Amino acid sequence: MAISSITASQPYNIAAEPAVAREKPPQSKAAPPLQDTIELSKAALAALQPKPVEATETLTQTINEAARGDPKALAKLAKK
Repeated sequence: MAISSITASQPYNIAAEPAVAREKPPQSKAAPPLQDTIELSKAALAALQPKPVEATETLTQTINEAARGDPKALAKLAKK
């Protein structure tokens, strides 16, 4: 199949066409986050505080420290 003739046409300008109106989604105004105030008891605050290293060390660590003369380790072993 061969093209026998080509005719010139008017140039097409896409910018001349009206833009398709698209509906913008309604912008909802986000409500500010709610803020609640709570009060913790002294016991709860104490429970949230990090524990001292002596409270989490193993018995072997305590014995080694007591052998080096650590007074806290000696007192801890005396309680046991």
